[in-house]
Parts: sequence; structure tokens; C-alpha cells
Amino acid sequence: MENENNFLEIAKEEDIFEIYQLLKIVTTDLHNRGINQWTEEWKIEDIREFVLKQNFYVQRLEKKGEIIGMFSLEENKLLLEQFPKSLYLSKIALLPKYQKKDFGVKIIQKAIEIVHSQGKVVVLDCWSGNQKLKEYYTKLGFKYIRDLPEYDYYISVFSI
Repeated sequence: MENENNFLEIAKEEDIFEIYQLLKIVTTDLHNRGINQWTEEWKIEDIREFVLKQNFYVQRLEKKGEIIGMFSLEENKLLLEQFPKSLYLSKIALLPKYQKKDFGVKIIQKAIEIVHSQGKVVVLDCWSGNQKLKEYYTKLGFKYIRDLPEYDYYISVFSI
């Protein structure tokens, strides 16, 4: 089997429904564990827009295999003021059966590599109540910046 990074690619239009399914599965798993991340319903139209803008990356174990994980990289207008040369890493999702097996670390490391190769900084966030995820990001080398209000909750912002 080749290195998992060989099967990371920019999502294509034919991946849209599989991405939608992956996001629904991961969101349900998060909510079942009491993690208040991704509270809005996923919409196929929004996913299509991200895919067409080439903002989504998908991870497969085999060249044409199922999508096991994904992430998005894009400019974030709210964060560009503080981080003018940055890309926002979001929608990091990994099927539950692949979690706690270093696939998440590899996906995030690949995202960092992509962004740093463009001479930019990676910025990401999470629900401020998700202490485990905040510790995970810190362990990966991200620096905590601050908490920001978002609707009726707070998010913690990190950069690397």
C-alpha cells in the first residue's frame, strides 16, 4: 500500500454526495459524543460550491477507494485582518472508524504542508467547549490565539 498522502487530492464534482455523507456521519458522531461542533444542517449546494471552488481536499486509502477524510482550505475574511497571509483550515472530518489511528494527524499535516508551501499561515478554530480538540491542536504545534464569539457560543482560534 502506498503512503496515504498519495491519495489526498482536490475533491471533484463526482465526490460531492460522498462528501455530504461523510460530513453527516461525522456530525452525528460528534453530537452523539456531546460535542457541539457543526450545528447547522449540511447542504449539497454548499458542498458543491466548495468543490467547484477547489477548496475541498479528500483522503482515500486507495486511489479510487472510499473517501475516509477531508478538509477545506480557503481565505477567511474575518481572519485576514489579523492573519493577512493565511488560509483557513476547516471542515476537517474523518470517518469514526479511522479516528485515533493517526489518519487525522496525517490529514492536518498535509494541509499545513500545502499552506506553508504557499508562504502562508494556517488558521483554524473549534468550539471553545471542546477541550480535547483544543489540546489536540496544541499538541500538533498550533498556537492558541484567542476565543471569539460566534452566534450563541464561542470558538477558539489557533494558528501555525
